[in-house]
Amino acid sequence: MTQLYQDNLAQLYDAAVPDWPGEIDFYRNLAQEDVDEHHSILEIASGTGRVAIKLAQAGFQVVGIDLSQDMLSIARAKSASLKNVTFVQADMRSFDLNRDFALALVPAYSFQLLLTEKAQKTCLEKISKHLIPRARLVLHLERQDPDWLASLPSDSYTPFEASGETTHPHTSQLIRVSYAWSFDQALQSVAVIIRYETIDPSGRVSERVDREPLRMHCTSARRLESLLVRAGFEIEERRSDFASDSAPDASDEMIWIARKRP
Repeated sequence: MTQLYQDNLAQLYDAAVPDWPGEIDFYRNLAQEDVDEHHSILEIASGTGRVAIKLAQAGFQVVGIDLSQDMLSIARAKSASLKNVTFVQADMRSFDLNRDFALALVPAYSFQLLLTEKAQKTCLEKISKHLIPRARLVLHLERQDPDWLASLPSDSYTPFEASGETTHPHTSQLIRVSYAWSFDQALQSVAVIIRYETIDPSGRVSERVDREPLRMHCTSARRLESLLVRAGFEIEERRSDFASDSAPDASDEMIWIARKRP
């Protein structure tokens, strides 16, 4: 792996992950309903600050936690001019911020990085302990299609398939992003290798790097509902996108809104 990628994988992630249609407006509207001047928003797995910074720019107090120091460094640099957003290095299963929040968010499938039911329940219980009574939690998950999962290899990966292109935030080089997938039926989890390729002006690949496999749990709607209830929440709504009122199973997105029980 070259120094360019060793130093900038977090920057590439930051550039390559876009907002979902309607996502930020959806979170902003919930915050306007739930968050007053005495309380803040908690974002779990805040990464490079994609969501937290936009909510802070809208005037809300926000605290984001993430395990990756590289991601947090970018988030802090991007938000240096903002006084109402704080980023803390912490594990979503064991954090203790010693304060209460009026709204909690777990965007961008991050909850599915927890690979066991025990880890997921522990995370939800930690979130609940940090929320005021009746505060809302939003979880954004991916609903994997069973036929797609059945088509994936278990002892290897699919061929890489291009997902899109982005621009390196520092060099302005064109970067092509591709994915290769595998499925572990016993663990009910998918693994994905993300490939970044630098494309030179002639259209040729001048540099290529594959990230370490990232594993995500295939969390079903039934299982998640049970976990939320056992962790002290009641289900308020399940959506299939941020921008409309489509039926819950109308897309590969699962957006859960739950309230902490009194």
